[in-house]
Amino acid sequence: MSELKYDRPRLSVLLVMQFEDFWYIVALSNQLKPNTVLARSLLGEWLAIFRGENGQAVALRDRCLHRSSRLSVGKVCNGALQCPYHGWIYDQNGNVIAVPSEGNSIKLSQQRRAKCYATKEQDGYVYVRLADDPSEDFNPFFMPHYQEQGWETIRVINRFQNNVTNCVENFIDIPHTAFVHPGIFRKSCQQMLQ
Repeated sequence: MSELKYDRPRLSVLLVMQFEDFWYIVALSNQLKPNTVLARSLLGEWLAIFRGENGQAVALRDRCLHRSSRLSVGKVCNGALQCPYHGWIYDQNGNVIAVPSEGNSIKLSQQRRAKCYATKEQDGYVYVRLADDPSEDFNPFFMPHYQEQGWETIRVINRFQNNVTNCVENFIDIPHTAFVHPGIFRKSCQQMLQ
């Protein structure tokens, strides 16, 4: 009879991690072209994704501070995002840098700063992490052999009408897939006999 041993300190860290602590793919890098904005939803948070002045991916909460208009339907010019409703302009850090109705008298303050999320680009993807202060800091999963000669990259996209918790729980329950999601992963013996 073997004895199970747990690494208690590591286990305690895992128990306090939240979904917001992890990195999630929000776009392919080549989808995020200069002067474009993409609308994305991640764990119930709506995001406006664009490239800042330095060319880096930026993720802001998709809500203007003024009237809660969707920033993702605005426009990007020279790395700044302009709200489509009253023209407020946000920089790559979420700071309001211009309010057309106030002219040149705008005063920057912490109160005029949109929620900005951490982004990373790796292996041809744009990643976003929602946590400001994650319980453990780590990089997105590195894809071994990405763009290495002799290896191919295959992307499979399935859209599930469910939340991330239910999806994770169902991914752990592999046998159900043949019956509930026939053909996505594999077929059941019953289906093969029919």
